[in-house]
Amino acid sequence: MFENVIDQPSVAVLTADLRAGRLPPSVLFSGPAYSGKLTAALELARVLSCEAGSGGWSCTCPSCLRHKELASPDTLILGARSCVQEIRAAAASLLSADPPSPALRYLFLRAVRKLTLRFHPVFADSPERAAKPASVLASLNEYLEELSPAYPAPDSDRLAKLTEAAVDASVRLEENFLYSSVPVGFVRSVSSWLRIKPAGKVKVLIVENTETMQDAARNAFLKILEEPPESVQFVLTTVQKSAVMPTILSRVRNYSFSARSAASQEEVIRRIFRAAPAPGQTIAGFLNQFLPVKPDSIAICARRFLFSVLCAAGRGKRLSAMQAMGGVLSAYEPAAREKISPPEIAAALNKGKPLPVWRLFLSSVAGEIRLAMRQPALSPEETEVFRRWMQALKTAFTGTTVFNLSPAASLERLDAEFRAAIQG
Repeated sequence: MFENVIDQPSVAVLTADLRAGRLPPSVLFSGPAYSGKLTAALELARVLSCEAGSGGWSCTCPSCLRHKELASPDTLILGARSCVQEIRAAAASLLSADPPSPALRYLFLRAVRKLTLRFHPVFADSPERAAKPASVLASLNEYLEELSPAYPAPDSDRLAKLTEAAVDASVRLEENFLYSSVPVGFVRSVSSWLRIKPAGKVKVLIVENTETMQDAARNAFLKILEEPPESVQFVLTTVQKSAVMPTILSRVRNYSFSARSAASQEEVIRRIFRAAPAPGQTIAGFLNQFLPVKPDSIAICARRFLFSVLCAAGRGKRLSAMQAMGGVLSAYEPAAREKISPPEIAAALNKGKPLPVWRLFLSSVAGEIRLAMRQPALSPEETEVFRRWMQALKTAFTGTTVFNLSPAASLERLDAEFRAAIQG
C-alpha cells in the first residue's frame, strides 16, 4: 500500500497505524506543497475500501479498480486547488508515449478527476449551482470513459483528440466554476451525504487546504467533526498547520509530511510523469512549464509592476528614500523597465488564471522587494515602505484564496496600496 507515494516517511507511520487498527476517523496531513498529501489521501481511501484487504496498488478487486480511476461513489474532494498544470503535464506524458501505457492513462484520468470530484452534485447547495458546470462535466465524463484503461486504447488520432478535448474542458471548468474558498453551502450539503450508507466499506471525504476555509464553512465543518457519522473517514490537508482552527486540530490526528529532497522530486518527475527532469528541477518548476503564462514572463510583469509604481510616485516625498529599490530596478533588462497598468498586467497574466499564475506573480514581486531589502544602509523610510508592501502582498493573496476576490480586482488594490506606501 502507498506504493505511489514517493519518499515520504510519514506514510510508514500511517501504514503502521492502519495495520494496528489505530487509525482515527479524522486525520490531518500537514506539510509543504508537492509533498504528496493528496496522493496519500486518495491512497488511504483506496486502502480502506479494498475488498481483498491487502490494499496493494496491484489489487484487482472492483473497489480498487474504481479507486484507481478515482471513480468511487464513496470518495469526494472538497477544497480549492488548481489542477490544470497537472492535467496538462499528464496529457503531455500520455501523448508522447507510443503506445500509451495503462499507467499513463491512469495518470491522466486521475489528474482530471482530482478536479471533477470537487464538482460532485452532492456539493451543490442549489439547482442553479449544479446546473452551471453540468454540460462541461458531462463532456468530460464522456471523454474519460473512452480513455479508461478498462477498454482498449484508442488509436493515436482519436487519443489526441480525446485528450485535447478533455484538457480544454478542464480549463473551462476550473477557470469558470472553481471556487477559491469552500462555500458554507457545500459543507452543509455534504453533511447529508455523509450520513447515507456507503456503497462499499467506507465513505471518505478529503478536505484540501483546510486553512483557507472561511469562518462559516469552518464552523459548519466543525459540527460534523464533533459528531462524525459511522463508516466515514475524514482526511484534511494543509500547508500551514498553524492556520487551521484550533478546535479542528483538537479533533484530528496529525501526520506531518516533510519537504521532498531534490533527488526525490526528480524521481517523482521520472516515475510519475515519465519525463526527464532538468538537473535540480523541482516538481513545482516542472509543472509551471504547463502554465498558460511562462514563469519568465510572469517575472517580467512583476518587475514592470514595481517600475510603474515608482514612476507613478515620482513626485512623492518618499521617493528619494527608495534608492534601494531603484538600485534593483536599474539592473532590470530593458523589457522590465517599461510602464504597465494594472489592467495590462491582468491581461498579460491571463487574468491571474489558473491561481498558480497569480501566486507566482505575487511571489516574484516579493522576491524583488527582498533583493532591495538586502541593499546596504536602508533608511527607516525604506524599511517602512517595504514592510507595508509585503503586508499588501499577503492581503492580496488572502483576498483571492480566502475571500474569492478576482486577481484583477486584487491587482488594482495592490497597485493603490503600493503607491500609498511610497507617498507616506
